[in-house]
Amino acid sequence: MNNIESYIDKIVSIREKLRSEEVLCQFAEECSEAAHAALKLRRALTGENPTPVSVQDAEENLLEELTDIVICVDVLALDFYRSEEKAVRWINRLDSRTEKRDET
Repeated sequence: MNNIESYIDKIVSIREKLRSEEVLCQFAEECSEAAHAALKLRRALTGENPTPVSVQDAEENLLEELTDIVICVDVLALDFYRSEEKAVRWINRLDSRTEKRDET
């Protein structure tokens, strides 16, 4: 089993243990925490309105919160994913850009 398959198995396992409503709640909490982490990082970067948190610690905290959000989105995608239509449009746009770049 590769890393992606292992990750997907973990996401499915989370979904089997939590109802969608609980994952939505967790998602909202993580988004709120990420917003606070982003503001804390901004304060650490600018030095205006100083914070005792270092830039490195603030970056790590933001990354942790963003990772939590990605996990929630992946779990929710199991319930809310409807079709590949949007992904196909995105791929087509990227392919079109690549072809145009290759022509120049």
